[in-house]
Amino acid sequence: DASIDSLCRKLRFSTRTGIQEADSRDVASIKLPCAGSHDFNVSGDSEVTRRLVETNLRDAWFFFSDHMKDLQSRKQSMSKSDFQAVMKEGAERIKVLQFDLWVLGQLDGEASRKEQEAKELSDLMQNRLHRLQNPENCATAKKLLCNLNRETITRRR
Repeated sequence: DASIDSLCRKLRFSTRTGIQEADSRDVASIKLPCAGSHDFNVSGDSEVTRRLVETNLRDAWFFFSDHMKDLQSRKQSMSKSDFQAVMKEGAERIKVLQFDLWVLGQLDGEASRKEQEAKELSDLMQNRLHRLQNPENCATAKKLLCNLNRETITRRR
């Protein structure tokens, strides 16, 4: 079935993420990134969360891979309710991964750093706008003139 093949292609991870595409018959050939491949000095909580994300990602891959292989092996097409159940379960697994990544961002200080960076950028822009709109010497300040007059267009009947 073309839709099943399309779903299988969409669910394969790209090699850019470090996961090699596997033959649809051999899930064991998938190479996930190594748990100890990073040289970061992270806290215990961050390491636990990172490993949790890695485990959940692998579980999500196996879940989708198994269901897609099951779809390929069936002679008849999958019922709409079965398909929706698989998609709902997949969405739940993705939500769990997103939450784990959010927690990881909170633990390593990335969220507070981004928030501080955004505040500094906002303050910088506000100060620049204030200086542009309220110059020290209006006589020497550069001006931008815009013609706001509109020509009236009349139609002949």
